[in-house]
Amino acid sequence: MMSACRAVAERRARHVVVYRTIQMLGGTVPVKPQDDAPAPPLARMLDVPEGAPRPVVGPMDDITDLIAAHAYSAANWLALNCRRHMELYGTTKEQLGWIALNGRRNAASNPLAVYREPMTMADYLGARPVSTPFGLLDCDVPIDGSIAVVVSSAGYARDCPHRAVAVEAIGGSDGAGGWFHRDDYPKMAMSDAAAQMWSRTELTPADLEVAQLYDGFTFLTIAWLEALGICADGGAGPFVEGGRGSPVTGSCR
Repeated sequence: MMSACRAVAERRARHVVVYRTIQMLGGTVPVKPQDDAPAPPLARMLDVPEGAPRPVVGPMDDITDLIAAHAYSAANWLALNCRRHMELYGTTKEQLGWIALNGRRNAASNPLAVYREPMTMADYLGARPVSTPFGLLDCDVPIDGSIAVVVSSAGYARDCPHRAVAVEAIGGSDGAGGWFHRDDYPKMAMSDAAAQMWSRTELTPADLEVAQLYDGFTFLTIAWLEALGICADGGAGPFVEGGRGSPVTGSCR
């Protein structure tokens, strides 16, 4: 999206299609590295002489070898972030549960949704463990799917069959520090992206009417609420209790 908006703003393109396609159900994880393969990223980081600079770590470099050798997944590393958040701020399992319950309640009103069966807090708390503190109903669902957005200059809005959405500001992050080496852990790259976005507009979190947050794992909703400044650090847990602060039924204020 950032590159597309910039290309249109600089008149290097009239229209840009931004898309994502993901395949999870049919994917495989390599379990045996090739004999001539380079040392995995984590090994390269650990095998550094004393006093020598550490290699630059990309967003996934510090866990690539864990993924390959141990089927390590987002459920594992996000569970670590969540556990640390609980230790710092007293976030509870039940607060995470309200995010899952609200999502299921909203899905029930969508005839195209896959999971529409009612879910109770007892159902949520009783789901089988996956990676503490996550249970099955905290976790992302593996899917195959695609999505596309067309980015154009504002002058084309009148030609759209549906109401166009204006982009006021946008931010991003290269994920410096990876998943585990941030000084402000358990924060993630979303905090940097949000800070950059707010620096490019006069709008503030108080101006938000709808926040469409990524909720692949329940804790990510907590993290995004705080990263965007909708809640203070540690405040998102109480904010979502009872479904009060969760869309579609709640308020961002």
